[in-house]
Amino acid sequence: MNLEYALHASGQNQIEYIRQARIEFNQAVSVEENENKILALAGLSMCQSLLGDKANASVTCDMISQVELS
Repeated sequence: MNLEYALHASGQNQIEYIRQARIEFNQAVSVEENENKILALAGLSMCQSLLGDKANASVTCDMISQVELS
């Protein structure tokens, strides 16, 4: 939902919604498995990129290939 809110917000409010989404995706990465973990990593990478953290966005994106599907 935070990314949806960020889509319609502007300025500092938009940044805060993206930061909150990053926190929640980061939490999801630690508990999810399979396709849900892939989606959490993709969301985290997108948030990192939107916040200007291109290096970590790339690292997070690379982690997707390491997810083992059961």
